[in-house]
Amino acid sequence: MLVNRREEGEATIGPDSTGQSPGELVTWTLVTLLGISEVLVTERLGGTLRRPLITPTRPIAIILGKVAGRLTLGLLQMAILIGLGSSVFGVNWGRSPVALVLVVLAFALAAVALGKFLGALARTRQQAIQMTILCSMLLAALGGAWFPIEMAPDAFRAVASVLPTTWAMSGFNAVIMQGSARWWSCPGLASLSRSPSSSSVSQAGGFGLPERGRPTGPI
Repeated sequence: MLVNRREEGEATIGPDSTGQSPGELVTWTLVTLLGISEVLVTERLGGTLRRPLITPTRPIAIILGKVAGRLTLGLLQMAILIGLGSSVFGVNWGRSPVALVLVVLAFALAAVALGKFLGALARTRQQAIQMTILCSMLLAALGGAWFPIEMAPDAFRAVASVLPTTWAMSGFNAVIMQGSARWWSCPGLASLSRSPSSSSVSQAGGFGLPERGRPTGPI
């Protein structure tokens, strides 16, 4: 949710569609992107992640293929939400399409990488599903997707400042409310792009896949 501004310059908290849309987008696409954890756990338990290793395909290429599919799904979901919101409901998504696309892409990369990490932790499909839902709702709530983070106590904001959802909401707020004509200095964008989760997308460890060699046992 955003802080709306009247023409006189007075700031008010408003529940209009523009204010709610970024929070809704972050909340529900986070479920989709973190869902890569269930995909990876299911294929790991079923042995399908090992089968391509009988080919010359590198393990990192296998993982990137799985991640790219879920990333594409999340980006498509965000594109539909933004497109329909803008054309049908008149939601204002700012005056800088470049800044908006960069924030969306950075958020998607950070979220799908976090989902990949959850997939390494989960041991069963049910665990992956539960972790996906819990983390999605918790990160959305703490990151300011459900209410303005400015209303929270200082201690709450200090904890939230390290979350990718907080950086994403900061970026969306800047694009929508401030225009972000200087999109390269958009708040939240640099934090998302530098996040450890974003840089871990290409790592293949943690899924029962050896970096080199061929699978052992039945496939």
